[in-house]
Amino acid sequence: MDCVLYVPDLGTYVKSCDTDANDGRGSFTFADDINEALHFDGFISAMDYWKRQSTITPFRPDGKPNRPLTSFTVIPTKV
Repeated sequence: MDCVLYVPDLGTYVKSCDTDANDGRGSFTFADDINEALHFDGFISAMDYWKRQSTITPFRPDGKPNRPLTSFTVIPTKV
């Protein structure tokens, strides 16, 4: 199943994410067009991408994993 990550608060799709940019705070690109979005082999692959941890700053000051893209609510959407 091909799917993408939809960001309902922005009304866009995840196009790219660099979890190590900005000292581990991440850099994100979004697309209005579903065809420009990152496509994944399935739900699990999409959610694994969403949960990626920064390798530059793997932990937040509170000791929890630093996963910059999780600051956005996403909905894996079948294409």
